[in-house]
Amino acid sequence: MLLDHVFEAYAKSPVSDQWAAIRFRPTTRMQEQLDEDFQDTLLLIDPQHVAIHLRDVSEANFVAHLKAVQPGGVMLAKPVWSDDGSAVAVLTWKQGTVAAVRYDRSLREIARAIVELRVDRQSALSTGLNEDLAPIAARILADPRTFESASPSSVPQTTHSPDP
Repeated sequence: MLLDHVFEAYAKSPVSDQWAAIRFRPTTRMQEQLDEDFQDTLLLIDPQHVAIHLRDVSEANFVAHLKAVQPGGVMLAKPVWSDDGSAVAVLTWKQGTVAAVRYDRSLREIARAIVELRVDRQSALSTGLNEDLAPIAARILADPRTFESASPSSVPQTTHSPDP
């Protein structure tokens, strides 16, 4: 399968041919930081879904063949899959608040939990991922206690592709 996309980061499911990816962050050539209201996009790349929805791609919706969601803010590290491949989680930053967000394989939010992690504004709004946060994020997202008392967000999600 060939995709004409650039990704900021991606992770393959441990049990299937699916990938969770952070869409490349489009910036101007001299832009040193993302805007305060920037929203990353989490993409789920499933070859079967891509084959079915390829004809839905348009200039206005260039990710129509991919499942996509904006988790509310800037993602701090690459996505982390659950061991059984049933869910994928990301760590987000928005206006100083860090949250762990978990999605099922259809990118429906199933849990959101505030995380006590201090991330400075400059690191969070960097045009690239901060590699120092990668092992911390992976540990937080893989820890089952992170989502024990969490529930789906009441904030509406922005989804870019139709449900199958």
